[in-house]
Amino acid sequence: MKTKPPLVHREFIVYSFLAALLGTILGSILGLITLPRIIFNAYTANFTFTKLQLNLHPWYIVLSFLLAFLSTVLSSWLASRKELKTDPAQLMLPKPPAGGSRILLEKINFIWHHLNFSYKVTARNLFRYKGRMLMTIVGVAGATALMITGFGIKDSLNTIVERQFGHISQYDIITAYNPDESTQNINRAKNVVRNSNNVKRFNGAYFENIYATRNNDYAREDISLTVSKNSQQLNHYIKLQDYQSHKALKLSNNGAIISQKLANLQNVTVGGKIKIHETDGTTHKIKIAGITTMYAGHYIYMNQAYYQKVFNQKYQANAYLVSLKKNSKEQVNNFAAKFNRQEAAVQTIQSQETKSTITNILSNLNNLILVLVLSASLLSLVVLYTLTNINISERVRELSTLKVLGFYPNEVLMYIYRETNILTGIGIVLGLGFGYAFHGYIMKLLPPATAMVAPGLSWSNPIISVILMIIFSLVVMMMMNQKIKNIDMLEALKSVD
Repeated sequence: MKTKPPLVHREFIVYSFLAALLGTILGSILGLITLPRIIFNAYTANFTFTKLQLNLHPWYIVLSFLLAFLSTVLSSWLASRKELKTDPAQLMLPKPPAGGSRILLEKINFIWHHLNFSYKVTARNLFRYKGRMLMTIVGVAGATALMITGFGIKDSLNTIVERQFGHISQYDIITAYNPDESTQNINRAKNVVRNSNNVKRFNGAYFENIYATRNNDYAREDISLTVSKNSQQLNHYIKLQDYQSHKALKLSNNGAIISQKLANLQNVTVGGKIKIHETDGTTHKIKIAGITTMYAGHYIYMNQAYYQKVFNQKYQANAYLVSLKKNSKEQVNNFAAKFNRQEAAVQTIQSQETKSTITNILSNLNNLILVLVLSASLLSLVVLYTLTNINISERVRELSTLKVLGFYPNEVLMYIYRETNILTGIGIVLGLGFGYAFHGYIMKLLPPATAMVAPGLSWSNPIISVILMIIFSLVVMMMMNQKIKNIDMLEALKSVD
């Protein structure tokens, strides 16, 4: 009984439709529920919210399903439609190989004549299945790029804490007091710092919270203004260094030093000017004498002379930058509590609290990175397994012939897998480049407005990514080796009859 073409179409379309539907459901759960929770927990680790409000966004789900439908159902329909135009008797026969043609490598006589038979066959087969070759390279390159991006995000974020609080910020606490308080109350607050046995060193400074706005934008950057008498005093507590040359910066009488992220948001360079606002609405324009590397927060640093020039008022210290001998969390908290009990005390800023806040956020982002790396791993396994499986299934007779001719099992395996290894290698090399570019793009979007990340990738990142891709390739090879061993040579060779 002859099966009508629509029924044949239905077999392929139903299978593809179910794959698209299940993929959309799983993807929607992951993208609209799981990932938002991970990101929410990371960015709100140090804030109190009642609950996360999740929206289903039906249009996004519909769009995703349509894309999945087009890439699976439409592809299956077009492929089956093409095959059903062929005579049924012809379909039952093995597909004849494409007409032979010389590949580019054959025209390079020096290389071609030095290749043994196995490598010549591999080279021909690579160009014989161009679509499969392209899909393998693109799939492996995409998986490698995602893996490098995931590990790269971890590298860039994890170095923030060490660079900011290990190299740049050398103080343990800032103690701010009200200079308008009575002299007696001010002296009591100062004496907490001056007379403490746990204080290693301290330096008087002027500290104020100010802000800046962007042109044609309602966004506002909260800034910490620190004024010191000179660079030498400030250098013991905050290391100011040029964001490009990394050379030490000194406070100038003709300009201020601002943090790099603030300069980027305000779109200014050295020699330019920005407008700053005090909390009472007073506005000042300051000239940029230098841009310093700073990974957390927005900062402006001035010396006494330039402060008096810009603000048109006499410099009067209202804070201490303090380094402690014993700077454990308990010791710093005790010192802060003692200072805050004074009448003149305004606030204390502990570097450890800021460090703890950032560390908490970063630890929660590790879940997001894990999802990214697992997705890349799954993608690589699916691509390699699917394409290698198709490759073996279509060449069962070819492999059976090799077995009959006396090829050893490892030779038969490498006959197929040598192609996969070459394509995987090409994909990995391309993925390294794509991963570096994609990581740079993501790191411009990921950090919040008050933070900056360390650029570049650590040397271990590409090494780990390449090793993982090789491991996944070997896992698939072992799985395929078992399938090749189970091929029934006689059945495969007589199946045409």
